Amino acid sequence: MKKIVSINKLTNNKFLNLYKITYLIDGKNFDYFLASRRQLDKLECNSLSTDAVRALPYVEKNGKIYVILIKEFRYALNNYIYSLPAGLVDKGESTRLAIIRELKEEIGAKVLSLKKVLGSSYSSAGLTDETLECFYAKVDLAYNQKLDTNESISFQAVELDKLPQFVKTHKFCLPSALMLKNFYLETKLKQAGIQK
Repeated sequence: MKKIVSINKLTNNKFLNLYKITYLIDGKNFDYFLASRRQLDKLECNSLSTDAVRALPYVEKNGKIYVILIKEFRYALNNYIYSLPAGLVDKGESTRLAIIRELKEEIGAKVLSLKKVLGSSYSSAGLTDETLECFYAKVDLAYNQKLDTNESISFQAVELDKLPQFVKTHKFCLPSALMLKNFYLETKLKQAGIQK
């Protein structure tokens, strides 16, 4: 195990900060830089918790399954990409309540059933200590979106059979694309009676 000598917070922003972690490796100091949503005492190297949630919402209509995708402006890219609803877990909020809230805000959905498909996992371990939990959510589109003023999100339903081609021909964030492919395969296997 590498030994941490010091951790210094280099920025002071609301949602994301840069930290310098100095490690002692074979008697020499090695500096590593980390982007984190957490405060110093809550960094992954100091404490384990879940930062964010992501859900794959779907509806069933006339015997068909439709996946609800969002198209969101991402400031780091200066562009719109397709994704799945996601967001940060508020202080004192469970991950289940966080994803129910995010689905209501981002796509106006009422959650009918929720299944956790991935426990707290790292989104990009070489860059950040951010962790997220992933869910499948059967939903009813019952409400209007309630977006923050800096959010630009539209959504659309894509029929399950058209999902692989849609993912292949549009820009997606990687975790969402992988969840979509997994959901497609799981659902097709279940429909074929191969998987329960």
